[in-house]
This record gives sequence, C-alpha cells and structure tokens, in this order.
Amino acid sequence: MNIIEANKIFRKSIIKSFFEEELVKLDFKKSNIKHATISGDGLMQSNLLHIFLILKQGQIILMVMNGLLLIFYSHMV
Repeated sequence: MNIIEANKIFRKSIIKSFFEEELVKLDFKKSNIKHATISGDGLMQSNLLHIFLILKQGQIILMVMNGLLLIFYSHMV
C-alpha cells in the first residue's frame, strides 16, 4: 500500500467515524441531491443544507439551497 492509498483510507475512517456520526446527531440525513462532479452521497438537513465530503482530494463542499446557492470549499491538508 502506498502513501496515497493509506491517506485515503485514513480520511475515510475519519469522515465515517466522526463527521458523519456527529452530523447525524445534528439531525442530518442522507441527501437525495446528487452533485454534478461528486460520485458519493451527501448529507442534508431539512432539505436546506447539503454537505458533500470528498475522500480523494480531502475536500468538503457545502451547498445551501432553497432559493439561495452558497458553495463553501475547504481543502484539508
């Protein structure tokens, strides 16, 4: 296993065990919205806030919907 594969596994475990678990505690559910360039599922809250976590690049994208579209991009180092 190379460093890139190990990093991806590490990021996935952090997202699955911490971020998703904490967001579910905050009443987030699986999103029915599909992102144009992200193949994974996102999480949503009241169909207003949709969050997509990207494992490969270590990015987080937030989309606020319902009349307004706001995209927040964060690159994890």
